[in-house]
Amino acid sequence: MNVIERWNYYKHNPWAFLTECVYSLDQVNKANPIKTLPVRDYGKLYAEIWSRYPLLAVPKSRRMTMSWYTIGLYVWDTLFFDGRFNAFVSKKEDDANELVSRAKFIIDHLPPDKIPRELVPKYREKFCLLEFPSIQSRI
Repeated sequence: MNVIERWNYYKHNPWAFLTECVYSLDQVNKANPIKTLPVRDYGKLYAEIWSRYPLLAVPKSRRMTMSWYTIGLYVWDTLFFDGRFNAFVSKKEDDANELVSRAKFIIDHLPPDKIPRELVPKYREKFCLLEFPSIQSRI
C-alpha cells in the first residue's frame, strides 16, 4: 500500500486508525507507558456507533480506555476532515484542557510508517485548543 492508499484507508476506517495509529499513555504501566490502544470488543462496537450517531451518552467505569477511544475518534474526525469544530467538555476547564492535551499526544505519536508526518496538517496547541489552520479544523 502506498502513502496515499494508507491515508485513505485510515480516513475511511476509524477502527483501523484507533487500533493501528493511536498511542495512549498508561500511567499505571511504568515499564511501557506509551503503547497502542488495547483492542477490545466493546471498543470496536463503540467506534461503529460513534460513527453513525451524532449524540451519545456513554456511562463508563475507570480503566475501560473509553476516554482514549473517544479522544482518538475525535482526533480522527478532526485530522481527516476539513472544517471540523469538536469540543471536549469536563467539570473543570483544566480537565477539559487535559483532554485536549491527550489529543495532541495522539497526533504527536502517530506512527510515521502508517501516517507520514508530511501528510499531517500543521497544528498548534493553546490552552483548551488544538487547531489545524490549513484545514479549518479544531478541537
